[in-house]
Amino acid sequence: MSATAELITRHDYNEVRPGRYTNLQTARPYPNLSNIRLQENIGRSWYNSLQIKVERRFTQGLSYMLSYAFARNIDEYGSATTDGPTPFAPAGFDRGRYELERRHVLSMNSVWRLPLGRQRRLLGSASPLLDAFAGGWQLSGTYSFTSGSPLTILVPGDSLGNGYTPIRNRPILVGDFRPERQDLEMWFDPRAFAA
Repeated sequence: MSATAELITRHDYNEVRPGRYTNLQTARPYPNLSNIRLQENIGRSWYNSLQIKVERRFTQGLSYMLSYAFARNIDEYGSATTDGPTPFAPAGFDRGRYELERRHVLSMNSVWRLPLGRQRRLLGSASPLLDAFAGGWQLSGTYSFTSGSPLTILVPGDSLGNGYTPIRNRPILVGDFRPERQDLEMWFDPRAFAA
């Protein structure tokens, strides 16, 4: 399966260029105005997946289904109207794995119609009262496995020097992020990142 979507997102037009300023307001392109924010149809989302489904309908009272999806979901400028292009960033800077991407999704379920009640193997000649109580029961089970969301490393604060403090400030990779021994306490080595 493949799909592409155009997303409505915000675009800020009166942002200060990166650099050090003593007065951010006077450094704006239009210093008499504050933020100029428009909602535009500039966001993009790309979804591709391989989907497999195996299903067996009732055979001797048993049915089951197994489905699996291997997916890739990329977006640019997010899928929320609060997301938008990082001012003065190069093309493609805000393109990456979508925060809700789940790479692997496996689902299994089964239903077993119990052989109890009228015209069934057990209690086949049961009275209508007993059949109303004991007949027609089913057992079912569902299992679902979904991989986690992508890990995003962020740097807090203003990294551009222009007062812009988005949630997407990124660190610089300065070493190997894989720890010597990965465990519940350390999934990655934080010393591998710098502001």
